[in-house]
Amino acid sequence: MILDRREPGVYVSIEDASYVAPTIEIGRVGYIVILTDRGPHNRIVTVTSQAQLHSLFGKPNYRRTSQSLYLADKYLQYSSKCLICRVVPDDSYWSNINITENTSSTSISETYSFTNDSNIVTPADANAYDAFDVGDWIFSNDDTLDLALQIISKDDSSGYEFVLSGKYQGTTNTTTAQKFIPYQFNTIINVDTVNDMPATASDIVYYFYANGAGEYYNNIKIKGVRNIQMERMYTDDNGDILYKYLFMDIAVYYENDDGTETLLEGPWTVSLVRRTPQDTVIRDLSSGQVLYIEDIINARSDFIRVISGQAVEKLITDTDNEDRRLQVMLLLSQTTPINTNNIASGGAQLQEGTDGTGMYDPSGNISISSQLEGLVKQAYMGTLTSVDGSVEQMPECVYPWFEPDKERFLSL
Repeated sequence: MILDRREPGVYVSIEDASYVAPTIEIGRVGYIVILTDRGPHNRIVTVTSQAQLHSLFGKPNYRRTSQSLYLADKYLQYSSKCLICRVVPDDSYWSNINITENTSSTSISETYSFTNDSNIVTPADANAYDAFDVGDWIFSNDDTLDLALQIISKDDSSGYEFVLSGKYQGTTNTTTAQKFIPYQFNTIINVDTVNDMPATASDIVYYFYANGAGEYYNNIKIKGVRNIQMERMYTDDNGDILYKYLFMDIAVYYENDDGTETLLEGPWTVSLVRRTPQDTVIRDLSSGQVLYIEDIINARSDFIRVISGQAVEKLITDTDNEDRRLQVMLLLSQTTPINTNNIASGGAQLQEGTDGTGMYDPSGNISISSQLEGLVKQAYMGTLTSVDGSVEQMPECVYPWFEPDKERFLSL
């Protein structure tokens, strides 16, 4: 390398930039305990911006939140990192919903005419006509429930008629009928730990639950649409799709007081099962990422979590696995799935979340009890029993640089 560059000319310098020193976090980090109606609770969450704070815990509201949420909001105007701990009453519960397999049907003692290879069922009279609604599944009393088809429309303009989602493959006969619901939504009350939703249940496909306690999450909806493009990843030699109804684009919405809905996050492309019948993990061909609904939502969502139940295996292993995937997809679908004429349920809405006692008055305004103040004190002292053990580690992280004042705490 030429060091004397006083003469005019072109000089080349080579600099070794292969090593880049790691970024070291410096500066102050705040730790603030808040009371609000949403957000991950009884754990420490690292928040790096006001936008993230508002998304997770809501905006400061003197009627619904503690003053400490204002402090956190202002702190993040001047700092890029704050540790937030949302505390909730002991009797606040998680909103949840699950998809449950149904193996029984209801006998309807009215008369119906079924015709093999026809999509029309004829009720005998008005009572038979009124016994079923659009969206119900029906099959002849002489057949089995695996032949059930969904009623997609009813017509009583000139006689009585049910239009089915496909051509009936059962017995041609005039007989009584069975009403069938293949999969349905259920909820669990008083959920405050993951163990309240045991994955060992043999009839559960998925448990969906809120990533925080409180009534706020009762307005959370999970909705999606069928993704045919992803289904084309798996085709036979003729280019026909091997696994129909395998992929969906799932998003999380919030239902507002006026009935409108706000998109909170997503959509994400997910697969309803983890593996193909050949035991191949289902991945995105471009990124290699696992697409299973449990993995995608748990990794990306700030609002909900998913646990798989045992019944999810039937969506790929049973002989009627294609029908099962369609039936589950209908529960999660916002509209009729592409290339079908079935009736969708409109998605899943979480339920059974509660704010607990000691936080809000009958008017819905924040009114903190002495018991809740005690939980806040425990959170600051690092003695609160947390969901993940993060609060208990706080004294180890800050000692000896900071020791909470035992007499004074940040204003609630």
